[in-house]
Amino acid sequence: MEFSDGHDDFGISILLARIKDCSERKDFSEGNRIHLEISQRKGLFKRNLYLGSALVNMYVKCGALVKAQEVFNELLERNLISWTALIVGYTQECNGERSLECFERLKSEGILPDSVTLACTLKACGILGASNKGREIHAAIVTERIIEGNHKGNVGNALIEMYMKCECIEDARKVFDMMPNQDVVSWNLMLTAYTQSGQDLTVLELFGTMQRGCMQPNEVTFLVMLKVCGNLGALAQLRLSHNQIVDSGLELELVLGNSLIDMYAKCGSIEDSHRMFDSLKDQDEVSWGAIISGHAQHGNYGIAWQCLEAMQQQGLKPNTKIYTSVLSACSHAGEVEEGRRYFKSMKDLCITPTVEHYNCMIDLLGRAGFLKESKQMLDTMPVSPDVTGWMSLLTSSRAYADAKMGRHCVDEIVMLDEDISGDVLMSKLHSETDSWEELESLEDFSTVM
Repeated sequence: MEFSDGHDDFGISILLARIKDCSERKDFSEGNRIHLEISQRKGLFKRNLYLGSALVNMYVKCGALVKAQEVFNELLERNLISWTALIVGYTQECNGERSLECFERLKSEGILPDSVTLACTLKACGILGASNKGREIHAAIVTERIIEGNHKGNVGNALIEMYMKCECIEDARKVFDMMPNQDVVSWNLMLTAYTQSGQDLTVLELFGTMQRGCMQPNEVTFLVMLKVCGNLGALAQLRLSHNQIVDSGLELELVLGNSLIDMYAKCGSIEDSHRMFDSLKDQDEVSWGAIISGHAQHGNYGIAWQCLEAMQQQGLKPNTKIYTSVLSACSHAGEVEEGRRYFKSMKDLCITPTVEHYNCMIDLLGRAGFLKESKQMLDTMPVSPDVTGWMSLLTSSRAYADAKMGRHCVDEIVMLDEDISGDVLMSKLHSETDSWEELESLEDFSTVM
């Protein structure tokens, strides 16, 4: 398609429409072709503010931030749209420093930010944990009355999220309480903030207030509530939340269903957990992981192994978390050969064992009395052993009265964590292995007895 020149308003309108279409479809190839087409017309986008801003926004939407920055740098004039597009792009890439830098340059050019600009900038503050900068922006919003009308809610939610990310829960609550109209996002942010700070009882209280205020919970709300029930082991509350989910009309699909499987197990009802698992139309890796972990937690090791086999028969590949549960189950059940088999199967499935998997095997072998094999695994494992692994072997060394192996474990533990008292560990080791002569030689013998 040909255009007369940059002064053709009709031609410009068509170009803007095409760029907008590429933005909505995130079509980088077509957008880049349009950019080249415009560039051939004597730097049209440099002279036309709207075209330039549209191109910047299009490249950001397509995830091509480098190209967006290149176009932005070539603009003879920048407006709120082009600045905001860059801020959005850098925030989406979690580059908080560049987002804040753009925000400061925007202000220096005398451009007034809108709700989108402020929300993204506040998110950047949250990414960086820059609470002081966030408070500065908050103060400017209040004193300068930057935001009015319907946009206040969006910025209010952004402030809550920023304070939450910066672990300033009281500040987040102040913003929440002062909002004239909280929406479900506002409530979910506050519920999440209290959950992340370990204030589970406050979450229950706030959820009750939310319901009394006739605010309809959504899927996010219930996911938070289910997690809190699991943390507290509150089975009655969990069943109530389950009923509320059903009454709300929400579909118990994978996300909510998987959470219920997990939380029922954590609340002590593996029966409810398995019923929930069986009720799902389809089970994914998360569903199987939750039920396997649940049975392992409840000592149903045989069922956990059966579930793993059934999962694999369905063509699903266990993840690292599932293998941690299975290996832990083998350890507690004393099933050495089963543990070895499952550990070997990880490599067969091209799953790289983590330090947690090695620790499970070290614990399994140590409990069974294979102390030398356990130590060999600690010495040769491809990942750096941690205190947990050596502590497991130390416990097994005490159980099997192997003072020599235990002393080696203590040395390794102290090297890894200077805050752990080697003398205390040694005194306990020798008292349990009857090595009293060595115990008496400890400098702190008189203080630890």
